[in-house]
Amino acid sequence: MTASPATITKKSQGFSLNQGKHRLFLLRLGAILLSACLQPLISAPLSLWPLHWIAWIPFLWAIHAQKGKGNLIMAYIGGTISNGLIFCWVVNLLPNFTNIPMFVSIFLVFLLCSYLSLVWMILAWFIPKISAKFPGTWIFLAPALLVSIEFIFPQLFPYMQGVSHYQVTPIIQLSSLMGVYGVSYLIFYANCLFFRVISDLRKRRKPVLKPLLIWFVILAGVLAYGFNRMKLYDKHRSSSQILKTGLIQANLTPEKVQTIGFHNIWQRYLKMSKEAVERGADWIVWSEGEFLVPLGTPTAEIMLLKLSRQLGHPILLGGYGEKKVNGRVVSMNSAIHVDPITGMGKRYDKQILVPFGEYMPLEKYLSFIYKKINWTSRFSAGHDSVVQSLQGIPYGFLICYEAIYPGLARKAVRGGAHLLVNITYDGWFGQTAAPYQHLMLAAIRSAENGVPMIRLSTTGITTTIDALGRMGKLSPLFKREVIVQSIPLVRLPSIYSRIGDVFAWGCFALILVGGLLIMKDRIKNRKFHSPNV
Repeated sequence: MTASPATITKKSQGFSLNQGKHRLFLLRLGAILLSACLQPLISAPLSLWPLHWIAWIPFLWAIHAQKGKGNLIMAYIGGTISNGLIFCWVVNLLPNFTNIPMFVSIFLVFLLCSYLSLVWMILAWFIPKISAKFPGTWIFLAPALLVSIEFIFPQLFPYMQGVSHYQVTPIIQLSSLMGVYGVSYLIFYANCLFFRVISDLRKRRKPVLKPLLIWFVILAGVLAYGFNRMKLYDKHRSSSQILKTGLIQANLTPEKVQTIGFHNIWQRYLKMSKEAVERGADWIVWSEGEFLVPLGTPTAEIMLLKLSRQLGHPILLGGYGEKKVNGRVVSMNSAIHVDPITGMGKRYDKQILVPFGEYMPLEKYLSFIYKKINWTSRFSAGHDSVVQSLQGIPYGFLICYEAIYPGLARKAVRGGAHLLVNITYDGWFGQTAAPYQHLMLAAIRSAENGVPMIRLSTTGITTTIDALGRMGKLSPLFKREVIVQSIPLVRLPSIYSRIGDVFAWGCFALILVGGLLIMKDRIKNRKFHSPNV
């Protein structure tokens, strides 16, 4: 039998319809990919932060235009690619840090980026529902959803949207009120607002001026607060103590550490420390893990006290500590100071260890896997923050990527620290974006808490950061250098230091209430359309 003309016409119409849907889907996916590709441009080292105010608009258009599971597919692809572009350096980091094969590293990074794409998928699934339920106020609720995800969602490298403005001094001061989450809210709110205005213009509707006015008022308030805080800093700076720091960037790559030996490392630090003193440094700072004699032992104490007295200045340094746990000796990633007059300070043991590098997650349960691939935990975690005084200056250590977690820095400042000292070993990263991203996240801690930071990396980037989050001159990567920089010990008031993540919790509570209202409406609709009603 041959098909009738009507049947053929219907089939051709159906084919054209499906073809049109596929084209629309690809167009919307292209918009998602545009937002995805803008994300690494706004991050360090490029830091094209003005793009951030419009970077999410294509994403918002796509998720409102597409329906159903297509949103999740697009968001998964966009989120995976975006995170892959930002964290591509992890591909080389894992083989260097853990000795795993490259193909395994690529697969693990793919899994990591797929996991992080959940942030995009949650936004894509819930924002259209929020805008449908709350058409007048969704532009205020969607940023609260983003903040809630950033706050609650577990991340190996906590990367908040607000960090893109880490060197936009007036705006990043908002973090001293709400943490970096306040900046994330402000930026995403602007994207939602601009998308709504564009949508109204496309549909020939008169744009709602009230949200625009609210945004301008908020932005003006943020800028006024930021500039006032900068003025306050300048006022205190004129009467503040100036600390001249000698930062020893020894440029010891992983290969050099293994080949040149402890004696040559010690001689390098000795020579560079003497140069720093000759250039007028008050404190000498060495990097993470560079002193290879266990801290706390008599040998370490004798060596360090002798050197400090020879230099006539205190030394702050990273090394390895030992501690008895359940009858066995475990190693700690530690830091300490030694003063020529008062002697050895209290040792600080790193509290947040790098998973798969410094410790193996769930080692108790996965030991049979780790043994086969020769992975083992190198360190145990410390449990206490240590704030102590050196020459009358109370300070707290942050070792390596502890500086990217807001809680530890805030805890140190609440404990009385007027200065943060972040020592890190970034030699594993190589010539990638990672050292710049690491620095970007660390600088936010100073702006949040209103205290300066000394930031030293063995291979760079080394600098000082003032209480506003502004950085001094940046050292080059992979170059041996003695950096002598002066840092004003200005401490600015910080509401965030006192109240913590109240703003983030408020956003989370708001989204919970909104979610309950949406669920309530869905239940009502189901009952209304039920055949038994």
